Amino acid sequence: MCAVGDLACVALRGEIGARVVGYEIEVNSLGDIPVAALCCYDRLRFGDAALRRILCAHPTAHIRCAARENPFFASADDLRGKDTPPRFGDMLSFLSR
Repeated sequence: MCAVGDLACVALRGEIGARVVGYEIEVNSLGDIPVAALCCYDRLRFGDAALRRILCAHPTAHIRCAARENPFFASADDLRGKDTPPRFGDMLSFLSR
């Protein structure tokens, strides 16, 4: 199965943050189901602060037409904590190398 998720409507309702990260953590728990998923976020609507944690919720990242292991991937417990991941732009630059 293949899926694409666009959560722009959530950003419009102001529900950014812990709820979206919680959603992404739950999506990762579908590991027993063979699925390829692409999560799409509008950087202008969500902002870098929210996207840092969202990126950390994904074990892989699709950068420049290739799926890559995400070195910023964090456990669900870490994501629910208060640690601040690196700046989002720095994360994208690193993954783009």
